[in-house]
Amino acid sequence: AESSSSAGALGDGWTASQVAAFADSPETRALVTCDLLELKPAELCPELPMYLLRDGDDIVELWARTESFFERARSADAKKKRASPLELETGARDSSLHPPYWAVPWVGGQGVARYILDHPEVVRGKTVLDVGSGCGVAALAAARAGASSVCANDVDPLAAVAFFANAEACDVARLSETTLETS
Repeated sequence: AESSSSAGALGDGWTASQVAAFADSPETRALVTCDLLELKPAELCPELPMYLLRDGDDIVELWARTESFFERARSADAKKKRASPLELETGARDSSLHPPYWAVPWVGGQGVARYILDHPEVVRGKTVLDVGSGCGVAALAAARAGASSVCANDVDPLAAVAFFANAEACDVARLSETTLETS
């Protein structure tokens, strides 16, 4: 499977500095696979292991870690660029991030994924766009079912990182010739 990302795309409410901070990297991969998450299947799709929020863990703690990650990245970037006080003040206002919904397999996505896995002919050889992809459960099911190309679309740039980490966990590259991308 090939993969690509539209890393420069801005989702609703996201700033360019946030998108840049959350580009796919070893650091962001560590964030989307941290100790608050575990490699486990979504309830309706046992054949798709993904990094999902641990049972009982608070999504608010993961959200706080995401905020801290961004603040560290923003501070490091400001030091490199020697940002002016006005730029630092403006940057401080762009730190309210969306909750990390990419760590939870929404039941609607699971239902679509289950249908695709049970009826692979609906996507086999086709191009699939998963809108509001989050963890990518429906997109991963499409890749597993033989779609020629799958795009996992989400407003959260960390959802793209989570999708690629989950694609690796599902061994999509070995099991499929699908081209994977995010936007």
